[in-house]
Amino acid sequence: MELRPEQGGRGRGVAAVIEGFFGAMWFAWATSSAPGWLLPVLIAGAVAGLAVVVLGVVLARRSPSGSSPMADPAVRKRYNIIVAVEFGLIFAGAAVLGQVAEGYIAAWIALIVGLHFVPLGRVFAQRLLEAAGWVITAVAVVAAVVALATDGETSTVAGIGAGVTLVATGVLTFLGVRVFGDGQPVTER
Repeated sequence: MELRPEQGGRGRGVAAVIEGFFGAMWFAWATSSAPGWLLPVLIAGAVAGLAVVVLGVVLARRSPSGSSPMADPAVRKRYNIIVAVEFGLIFAGAAVLGQVAEGYIAAWIALIVGLHFVPLGRVFAQRLLEAAGWVITAVAVVAAVVALATDGETSTVAGIGAGVTLVATGVLTFLGVRVFGDGQPVTER
């Protein structure tokens, strides 16, 4: 990995806001079925995510608007399509699981969130997002396996894994850390 802080401050700031916010939300979700001894750790994770949000807002506000890949209409269109598919799959799967296996909803959502980061990483030419996507996808699988083995819910495992991954990705994004080989956002293929 290399540090290239000159790259798109607005884009990095907005990405850090999104990653930090959703990292905090995953930590909060993890508290729903976590043992009491784990609650302080989960709360600390959520607070760390919110700190990344604040840092991201400051960076985005202090950076020129054209420094975001979303300034490119083709990138914005691809982003909107990927996110629309993500939300459709999340809601459809959660609706079905809500009827047959409610305890697996967190794993399902983590799976779809993880998988959506892979094409987003390609659209934004950020392998860090792709790597985060594969980690969250693996977390979803582990959460489902743990729930099967223990007859528990997936929210604690999925929440911790996705929360840690998103907060760490938000910090690295804020700092401008990019995986070697990252290039320009993909607008045409």
